[in-house]
Amino acid sequence: MELKNCKVCDAPLALSASIKKKEGKIQSDEQLKRCVFCSTPVGSEYRPFEQRILNGRRLTRMATFVAFIVFLFVIFAAFTAQREENCRRKPVAERLADRACVQQSDLVASNASLRLGAALSLPDQQRLMKAVDSNSFHVKSGSQPWYAGNLPPVRLSPLGKWLLLRHADWQLGIYPITNTPPEVTAKLNSEACQLNERTPLLDVLWSPDEQRALLIADLDGVRRVKLIALDARDMNAIRIGSCTDAYSQNVRAVAWLDNTHLIYLTEGNGGKRVEVRAADDGRLIFASALQGIVGTLNDLSVSPSGRYALFTVENADQRRQLYWLDLSAQPVLHTIAEPQYHARAGSFLSWANAHQVLYLKHDWQLALLDLNSRAISSGDVPPEIRKEGRLVWLAWLQSNN
Repeated sequence: MELKNCKVCDAPLALSASIKKKEGKIQSDEQLKRCVFCSTPVGSEYRPFEQRILNGRRLTRMATFVAFIVFLFVIFAAFTAQREENCRRKPVAERLADRACVQQSDLVASNASLRLGAALSLPDQQRLMKAVDSNSFHVKSGSQPWYAGNLPPVRLSPLGKWLLLRHADWQLGIYPITNTPPEVTAKLNSEACQLNERTPLLDVLWSPDEQRALLIADLDGVRRVKLIALDARDMNAIRIGSCTDAYSQNVRAVAWLDNTHLIYLTEGNGGKRVEVRAADDGRLIFASALQGIVGTLNDLSVSPSGRYALFTVENADQRRQLYWLDLSAQPVLHTIAEPQYHARAGSFLSWANAHQVLYLKHDWQLALLDLNSRAISSGDVPPEIRKEGRLVWLAWLQSNN
């Protein structure tokens, strides 16, 4: 490549050629031999002092370039750290909706390695509610019964203020949790949802703030999810203030992620998926395929903090394998493949706190699974809450503590 500048003094060689021509030293078709300004031979080897000058300039340029690259890297690292911190502080639903925080991709479960924890011990009676099934439910704290009725589901509200039961006539009753048995049986008027005593009601789910609930019912052979607002101003007659159809296409399970967002497990021609949608209008926030899962999706439950979404998959042997989604950063799916830790159908009892959940293993032992430390504790079902070979219900008061 033709040189345009002197490598020692960086003067334009065209200027040197112009000066030489004016002096009559070279003709128009002759090549410039030396730089006019520093007498460096053009195209020749540099003398030692000239080489030192050239090397110094090269090192200066290289150092400047490296410093610029380091500066850009520091700026990028600081920006990335700030973005990750901003994402970490966002509520789970907002983080999932932000494409800068979550890279949408299919989820494949990794097998979690568990360590054995200490022997399982239940909390004191002031924090524990129990129900035993022997033709009727006896809901109690310690030895004090609150109610005797028939048929599940039984749902303690997230803040521990209300108890919801389904009666033999398929109606719903809501009861305040007090230190004395309630005197009033409040039937939940469900006419707003076009439900009657013949409607198979599959489940009822409280919102975290106890202001709304989901009714999951089988209407004409189709699983429907109804979003209801509760009117509990009159304790003698709690009513449904409003009732709307939530998004319910191919839904296998649904749970509250927070007060305004729902998380769904869907199963259809498109395969198994997890979706997060706005509760009011069904707007899609986040969706991901669940790859490599064989069986029926069940038992969806979200931790009080919204970080974990726990569910089971029922296999051909009717045991339910545990899976959980960690939504704290990039969504990650884990599973417990060991058969000895599989759950019984409908055995999710309650979250003890933001990261520990109590469930019933297939061998009828109680298990407390800690998702943070991946430790599991087991213990026998206490005789006072197991009868006729069936454990029906167990719930923790103040479950977010």
